[in-house]
Amino acid sequence: MSMKTMMRMMTIPGLSGTHQLENRRMESMRNAQANLSRQTRSRLVTSAISRMRMEKDKAR
Repeated sequence: MSMKTMMRMMTIPGLSGTHQLENRRMESMRNAQANLSRQTRSRLVTSAISRMRMEKDKAR
């Protein structure tokens, strides 16, 4: 599903005017992308630490 399609599907009752709704959608997408980026970084760090521990255990 494309970002454009997802943004069309996101509706917020009570928001009038296309600019206000569009701004809210864009803010939501930015937050989602930032959260995904943080999640990815966290998983990479966890994976690297895990690999380092495994290598350390093998060396013993």
